[in-house]
Amino acid sequence: MFISSQFNKIKLSNYNKLRKLTTNQKIFDSIKKSINTLPRLTVYEKLIKNISNIIFAPFGICYVKQNYIMPYFTFGKYDDYKTCGLTWINPLSKKYKIYCGDITLTYSNMYLTDSALNHIRVTLFIIYNITNPVNYIINLNSNDVLSNWIKNIVREVISTYSYNELILKQKVNLTEKILEKINSAPKTEFYGIEIQKIGLLKINYTPPIDKSVLIICLTISTIAFV
Repeated sequence: MFISSQFNKIKLSNYNKLRKLTTNQKIFDSIKKSINTLPRLTVYEKLIKNISNIIFAPFGICYVKQNYIMPYFTFGKYDDYKTCGLTWINPLSKKYKIYCGDITLTYSNMYLTDSALNHIRVTLFIIYNITNPVNYIINLNSNDVLSNWIKNIVREVISTYSYNELILKQKVNLTEKILEKINSAPKTEFYGIEIQKIGLLKINYTPPIDKSVLIICLTISTIAFV
């Protein structure tokens, strides 16, 4: 039993190493593809950079943590990136520390409607990776933009099914449809991400509040306040 346990640990370790190697190669390939369309440093800018490299030589040492990548921009233009380990970057360059491991977004009690316009409440989580740090830096102003974009796609997919269809998971593989919809969208590459997993935690029917009940509640609240 001990030998079997150790063997499983070795297999898991090898799998994680292989996944990390594959993920890193995907990131490097994506960056290489992106920079072909980006403006590069001019001859004059490179000259200034080389001079400043000499002047600021003692001040550019930095360390990149494991599972991170550090793209940097010089004169507002993409310059290069550094991977895990002790490295040196010109202090005049703007550095970004980008985490390349699993990132989780959780949507709790998201209110939406099904295909019959019934009100439902959904809780789910989404795990994604940043596969192109350069696109991620350039094209995303904030994580809220990404979160809202994913939320809109979730709403779009779920709204095509009735509540009864949604709760019968064996009839509708909802998570796979959402994952496929997001990963096939042009903005996924534009934002430099890839969805790895979607977990549907809860789907509840939420009957709309009757207007008369709402008026009574508001009236009671007003009287209590006065």
